[in-house]
Amino acid sequence: MAATARQWRYPREFRIPPPRWPSALAALSDTLARPAVSPGRDAAPAAAPDVAALEPRDIARVATELWRLRRQLTPAGAPVAPEARRALRRLDAVGDVLAAAGVEVQDHDGAPYDSGQNLMVLAFEQTDGLTDERVVQTLRPSVYLGGRLAQAGEVIVGTPPRPD
Repeated sequence: MAATARQWRYPREFRIPPPRWPSALAALSDTLARPAVSPGRDAAPAAAPDVAALEPRDIARVATELWRLRRQLTPAGAPVAPEARRALRRLDAVGDVLAAAGVEVQDHDGAPYDSGQNLMVLAFEQTDGLTDERVVQTLRPSVYLGGRLAQAGEVIVGTPPRPD
């Protein structure tokens, strides 16, 4: 709201219009902004938002950005800062809402690679220490909505070095 009020300080031609979200995505955002339990009421499980009205590609984009944010907050081998832990708890809450709505995000790092998988391989690179083909890096996770593929994962596959 403060950002909207600040726009009035500038002439009309310099004002930035508010973002236009699909109405179903805006409804999901409003659902996430509301508290899960009202004061004075017993804690009852909230009904999962109806994601069937949303476009699968929009849900996949939201899930992918949450996945990327989680990876940024938890770098491999580094201790997690207290601020990051608080943010991770919020991310877990959003992830729980998406999981309750039937959204599954699949990270492929370290998984064995088979050419029959529904993945977009961006590169094959020789990697020391491998005995079979494995996913060495996931650039975009696979996202499933109600058990159906909404977004194919993008990966880099490591192959064993060639014997010389």
